[in-house]
Amino acid sequence: TMLNTFGAGAGIRLVLTGLIIIGVIVAASGGKRQS
Repeated sequence: TMLNTFGAGAGIRLVLTGLIIIGVIVAASGGKRQS
């Protein structure tokens, strides 16, 4: 169970990190400036 919990936590961190990176890229690209 410990390994499963650690794996799930790592997966969530990866997803959150990915979303943050995408958000930063979109913001840097000026996507928010259009709206």
